[in-house]
Amino acid sequence: MRKNICRAVLLLTIFIFTHSSYAADDNLASLYPLEKGSYWIYKGKIEWTPEGDNRKTVSRVITWKMTVHDIVQSSGCKIAVVSGFPKDLAWYSEGMKPKFSLLALKDKCVYLRGYDSRQDALSAAGKIANGDKDNLNALECIIEFPLVKGKSFGFDAESEKREDGMYSWRVEQVDKVNIKVKGYKGPKQKDEFTLTYRTLPDHIIMKFVPGLGITGYVYSHHGRAASADLQLVEYGSPIK
Repeated sequence: MRKNICRAVLLLTIFIFTHSSYAADDNLASLYPLEKGSYWIYKGKIEWTPEGDNRKTVSRVITWKMTVHDIVQSSGCKIAVVSGFPKDLAWYSEGMKPKFSLLALKDKCVYLRGYDSRQDALSAAGKIANGDKDNLNALECIIEFPLVKGKSFGFDAESEKREDGMYSWRVEQVDKVNIKVKGYKGPKQKDEFTLTYRTLPDHIIMKFVPGLGITGYVYSHHGRAASADLQLVEYGSPIK
């Protein structure tokens, strides 16, 4: 009887641990499936204020595509060169093309940084893969696993002095959602994590589903009109 009780307690502990968060030793590549040729298509409303004397706010519903162009790997690190990360739309201007960024999976984090060109991003990826700490430290950790409601991360020297939780990322909410994304073939019901980054001039609200990626992205400037509110509508992967 005692052996059965101990076994039941052990199984319950394992269940609680594996279902309450995404464990630190989970494979990062499976949590954010970045593969060359993968893409995410978003749709939503953007607003911006054109330059010039007539500073009337313009709004539009757009479709925006994020694509993985290159993958660079080394021990413990996977780096994707992507175009069209949703952050590009924070300060939209008429006719703007997708920019290039790095998404690096390393040390329990998803790191991000924008670059002027694909070649610049690819060059930085190679240096990071070879252990260049300066290029790695230039990246921003935008997701840190395990994801648990109430967790904060991404502090810098200024945010550590604050008591209001601003200038750092925070996991504000966890919801069980039904995934309605074209091309997605995984489980139809999954946890969706809402992460926020709030500052005095602006804020970001980002939704993330492990095994799929960023499913929603909101940027809002608190002064001059500049905003984006995107939802993931389609996902494609070269892996069948």
